[in-house]
Amino acid sequence: MGYFLVFWSLFSYGILGICHKLAERKKCRPQPLAAMLMLSAFVGMNAFVLWGTGYSIPSRARYTALLCGAIALCALWAFQEGLKHGKIATSWLIINLSSAIPTLGSILIYKEPINLKKAGILALIVVAIVMVWRDRLEDLKRLEKRQERFPEPSTRVKPPGGMTEGEA
Repeated sequence: MGYFLVFWSLFSYGILGICHKLAERKKCRPQPLAAMLMLSAFVGMNAFVLWGTGYSIPSRARYTALLCGAIALCALWAFQEGLKHGKIATSWLIINLSSAIPTLGSILIYKEPINLKKAGILALIVVAIVMVWRDRLEDLKRLEKRQERFPEPSTRVKPPGGMTEGEA
């Protein structure tokens, strides 16, 4: 069952990425997309809980879940907005690399012991983030050079009177 859930998670995240990219291509605004995703998750999880044992969630956990849901909503908005300015593969890589944040929190807050495996994984995450950052800088430099060689012509054409609409 464990491997099934791992592959189901992988498949689901892949489909989610495709949906985000399709929405971005169709010029869908990120807020409604994220809101629909969260609403669907809310309805689905409540149905799952009600068909199971019912609600027995302590109020402290409920408030924590609401806070985490709000943060997840902000993360989806930021991700969807970021797709307009970058590559989908880079965006998903950064999301996956962000798993270092709870790991570091667990080490710092709960004093979880660090073994060689955890230290190596955290080091690789830092290396990957630096590599993504450097790749993005190179892309920006290439774009800058291309724009210097081939400047885009002005899209505002002056009418015979000499003034454009914004200048009048």
